[in-house]
Amino acid sequence: MRIENRGTRKVFPALALAILLAVGSAFGWSGDGHRVVADVATNHLTPEAKAGVAELLGPGVSLADVSTWADQVRRERRDTAPWHYVNYALELDEPDFDIMEQEGGNVAWAVEEMTRRVQDAELPKQEREEALKYLVHLVGDLHQPLHCGTGDDLGGNKIKVLWNGEETNLHKVWDWNIMHSRNLSREEIVEDIESKITPGGIASTQRGRPYDWMVESHKYARDFAYAGMQKYGEQTENGVDLGGRYADAMWPLTERRLAEGGLRLAMILNHLFPDFETAANAEERPDWPQGDVEIGS
Repeated sequence: MRIENRGTRKVFPALALAILLAVGSAFGWSGDGHRVVADVATNHLTPEAKAGVAELLGPGVSLADVSTWADQVRRERRDTAPWHYVNYALELDEPDFDIMEQEGGNVAWAVEEMTRRVQDAELPKQEREEALKYLVHLVGDLHQPLHCGTGDDLGGNKIKVLWNGEETNLHKVWDWNIMHSRNLSREEIVEDIESKITPGGIASTQRGRPYDWMVESHKYARDFAYAGMQKYGEQTENGVDLGGRYADAMWPLTERRLAEGGLRLAMILNHLFPDFETAANAEERPDWPQGDVEIGS
């Protein structure tokens, strides 16, 4: 499936991770979810990218350490709130507006903008460091389907559901409950993901741009997060309960999106820091990978 956006050809990824099990699946993000994305990315960084990250963040500070910083500063930086999501009509495959020109920005725009800022060696180091912290977090948000949902229900926040009999909402189920439904530690989730990643899976996943990954998430929100409520949710007299079959059915896609977010974050950083010692002061920094890029095959 080909996607046209702003005059540049984009290819919808084939997504052939070995982790990609049959899709009766979905997903969820919490602080641990963001740390898992960061851990997977760290496992796939080049030595140059690791050096570049260390130069900006400081010695001993990991991507996982800064992965929730963007949420921690949202209250004091209210203008950044729209950077964490994008909304458009659920029935549309793609937005009917130019996401790069949306007032206030959105998550796809913000990932590209933070990439540009990290890449800009003329910016003060503190600005580039903050941009890197935003980038780590927002790539995770971009892969959470309900962060790319519809404004009608505020990305599922207005959809009241039950989780094992307790009242909650659909967005929180995806942000938190499914992520923790397996009773696995962060380290165990990362280990399980890494055991299923193949070189071919890396190559097919590390394609496209934030726009393409946003379109994926929007379709997963529509076709699985929402549609799965009727198919897998348990109807009770107090509402639909998503704590049983729904959680089980959605877990494989949770791992899939965690893996894809991590591998794509690694791709971005590996392109930003191809050889940090010489590129930091170079007149020409590497462009965002264009077209049907394959890395790691």
